Amino acid sequence: MYKITDWQRYEVNSKGQAAKEGQELRAGPLRFIRLKVHGHSQSNGYRKLLEIAGDKAMEVFGIFCKFLEIAGDSAESQRGILRKERDGEPATNEDLSFLLSTPVSQIENAVKVLSDNKLNWITETTPRKATELPEIPRQYNTIQYKAIKSNRTKDNTIQELPIATDSSVFKRWLDSEMGLVDLKTRRTFGMYADKLSVHRNKDTITPWLTDLIVDCKEDIKLGKIGKENMIRIVSKKLNEKLKG
Repeated sequence: MYKITDWQRYEVNSKGQAAKEGQELRAGPLRFIRLKVHGHSQSNGYRKLLEIAGDKAMEVFGIFCKFLEIAGDSAESQRGILRKERDGEPATNEDLSFLLSTPVSQIENAVKVLSDNKLNWITETTPRKATELPEIPRQYNTIQYKAIKSNRTKDNTIQELPIATDSSVFKRWLDSEMGLVDLKTRRTFGMYADKLSVHRNKDTITPWLTDLIVDCKEDIKLGKIGKENMIRIVSKKLNEKLKG
């Protein structure tokens, strides 16, 4: 799965202006992408592109601009990710090749250059399927799960790690599991994470939250609900739980 790094810099608010922190973002797909004008001088990022891509720099830059259009052609909660259709599944190199009528070899080269650590204009991650979550025994809470998942041994056994209590860990987990991309939703769930990290019933709420997200993801796969419905459902139920 390919994500535009620091997608927020390309966002617009509900009035179509440059989005500032805390503002309501445009709900539907973007009509225009905010691409900074450097005029007759070139940015450090562009110079790094020239260094990495060489004589393919203009080709890669053009593909990146089309990537921005694809990432912006979705609803607010879905933007920032390269998808094979509006609000659909993440796009593969073959999907992007088809969408842009471009040889897959050019897409592969562009992805390699754009995700280079020196440039980092896009980020490549592996989406995790909801059905993978139940593999973790229920005695582990959500934060243990996050640590366990990233610390499996080669034979797939589980190494038990201490329970994390830092709210930033909850925030990263929620961002990952919910696929949060827009600033407004991330701030809302960030507030939930702060409350959850100090909640007296944290150890029971975290596994409950894991199950809730798993159920919602299964409903999305079955076509019962959409991604935006999932965010509303989890937000409402988690808010109620934290008040209890």
